[in-house]
Amino acid sequence: MNEKNLKTTINESLIEKLKNEKNQFIPARTAKLPTGVTEDILKDIQKFYELESRGEAIAILAVLFQQGGTARSCDGNMSIVLFGKTCKLAEIRKILKQNSCTKAERKLARTLADDIKEIAEILETPGNLYTKIQKLNLNKKFTLEEKVWLSDFQSDNENCPIELRQLILETFRKSEEKKKK
Repeated sequence: MNEKNLKTTINESLIEKLKNEKNQFIPARTAKLPTGVTEDILKDIQKFYELESRGEAIAILAVLFQQGGTARSCDGNMSIVLFGKTCKLAEIRKILKQNSCTKAERKLARTLADDIKEIAEILETPGNLYTKIQKLNLNKKFTLEEKVWLSDFQSDNENCPIELRQLILETFRKSEEKKKK
């Protein structure tokens, strides 16, 4: 396709359509979910559990994901009770599937990573990798803030302190080494 054809293909109408799609478009290979899709999922969670706010929906995800709910191997029967509601990981997975985001728990967690960290700190809920990392670093005493950062989905979060991201990435390498043996 020559340069002239390309310029005629990308016209104002197409540009406007693409801008409208940007927040709903779900690329196959991405680390996070688009804003619009994330908002739809949060609205569906809020509606399903009859929650008062978007923040309560994020809080439910925070607790589930801090306890390992982003791992594919995590049992869908894992449940928590928050705001007087019993919330199951399987129900969250169903909502993700309804939004064309099957097996996207970790992508959703990465998208909401900073909010999850704040909520986890308030609830004093360590990340799912905290115990494993503590065992690998017996001489290190972690603060509450450090403990809540230690989740598998925080590994590429620029707001997570670099030394903690390195510890998270080390657990991934050790897991890979075990698989190879």
